[in-house]
Amino acid sequence: TSLILVVLTTVLLWLLNRRNSRKQHLPPGPPALPLIGNLLQLDKKGPSRTIVELSKTYGPVMTIYMGWQRAMALVGYDAVKEALVDQADDFVGRAPLPFFYRASRGYGIGISNGERWRQLRRFTLTTLRD
Repeated sequence: TSLILVVLTTVLLWLLNRRNSRKQHLPPGPPALPLIGNLLQLDKKGPSRTIVELSKTYGPVMTIYMGWQRAMALVGYDAVKEALVDQADDFVGRAPLPFFYRASRGYGIGISNGERWRQLRRFTLTTLRD
């Protein structure tokens, strides 16, 4: 009975993950397994080689999952330039870490972005100097 429960839970998580990824307009990518994402597909000694191989199927911009964490893989000069130069505002900042964000409510100096980060940094530096 516990094996059936594990299988049903895994299938349910996979279906939820699949449904959520369809709602968001993300670049294509290899299908991901629940909980572990695409980690089994990546070569441990050379994950960049695996990503280059996957880009031949899914294009220079693709979505991959490192466990539950979604990541964008950019392959090639043109894709990287477009992301980091032409669309810099969309790619600036740190990746959201939901657990830390909930714990600190976004006020941690290591977790915040943008103007909030500048204010926290200024406050911290002036406090430490005094």
